[in-house]
Amino acid sequence: MSAIILSVGLIIFLAYFFVGLFERTRIPDVLMLTIIGIILGPILGLIHPSDFGRIGNVMTTIALIVILFEGGINLNIKQIKESLDETAYVALSSFIGTMIIISFASWGLFGLEPLVAIMLGAMLGGTSSAVVIPIIKKLKLSDLAYMVLFLESALTDVMCIVVAMSIMSAYSTGSVATGKILGQIISSLILASAIGVAGGYVWAAMIKRIKGIPNTAITNLAYIFILYGLAEFLGFSGAISALAFGITLANLKNVPIEKLKKFTRFSIISAKQISSYKRSFFQEIVFLLKIFFFIYLGLSIKFGKIEIILGGLLITILLFLGRALVVRFFMPKRIPRCDAQVMSVLIPKGLAAAVLASIPLQLKIPGGQIVQDMSYIIVLYSIVFSAGLITLMERKNKTVVKFYNNLFAMFPENDE
Repeated sequence: MSAIILSVGLIIFLAYFFVGLFERTRIPDVLMLTIIGIILGPILGLIHPSDFGRIGNVMTTIALIVILFEGGINLNIKQIKESLDETAYVALSSFIGTMIIISFASWGLFGLEPLVAIMLGAMLGGTSSAVVIPIIKKLKLSDLAYMVLFLESALTDVMCIVVAMSIMSAYSTGSVATGKILGQIISSLILASAIGVAGGYVWAAMIKRIKGIPNTAITNLAYIFILYGLAEFLGFSGAISALAFGITLANLKNVPIEKLKKFTRFSIISAKQISSYKRSFFQEIVFLLKIFFFIYLGLSIKFGKIEIILGGLLITILLFLGRALVVRFFMPKRIPRCDAQVMSVLIPKGLAAAVLASIPLQLKIPGGQIVQDMSYIIVLYSIVFSAGLITLMERKNKTVVKFYNNLFAMFPENDE
């Protein structure tokens, strides 16, 4: 027991050191934490994901919930409106492009059934909120670029889950209903958001009206878990509900509250009541959960056959080339060139892919082991590539800078 406690303390100190290292070198702390997990798990075999039992999946889910909520309370609804169109273009085109690349590559390289190959593409179609949000907070991006990357990571997590699960259902039944899949995605987004927004108003009204309810960071956290559980129980995205709840609390002042009072008969709390103390508390919670999540991710990565390692590398390279084309053609040319470059390389995969990857194997779908191994290795490669390319951009590497400057020559050099 003493060795475990000592290890936990050392890892937390190392995590703070990695944050400082990122400030100086632009090597993301999440990459270093993942490497620690790889060393402790696949390389040395000291710890296995199974050692955590069910708590492993629970903690990774909690990490996603808190990261999204903490990010939501820092978002301005006016900025979201301004970037919603660009986010939709980038998110949809990148998701579809990723599905196409992975589907054809995995079908050609590993002989997966077409529907299974598409399933793998859907699992890896999005970007990871748990990776993207901490990184963009450290980078100097324009409001538009920041908002697009933030919202894309939140939305595509939902798209990955809904589309992949729908394809699994289609595989089991032997029929593919495109309209049904699209309907599930749209309804999940809208209704999950509705639960988060309604939950935000109810919570704000309760705190103001009922004196016995303490307005503390812990009670806020407990309420978020309730909303998440309710949304998931109803078949919607709990992650989007958590994000919508955070955005609602932070933007109550931007809503015509007086009109709302006529229907609720409650006094809504001000957004100012989300104190700096609460924000700091959630930031610390996010930091601790992030440590666990990325070490757990490193433990979960499996290094299998050489064809998986090389195939995953090839697919990852294709994904980054495809993403660059998406940003070039779908992002408005008013954003700075440096922001376009960051957006083109910040496509790490993470929690959603890792969770979904194990399901086909559990369902005994042919090729399930390949789907799981490919998902894990692409998650690792995508994080490494994103971190490495951002670092090279920050250090003005001539080869990287020249390539991306030529690719994004139509974007302005500075924010105009």
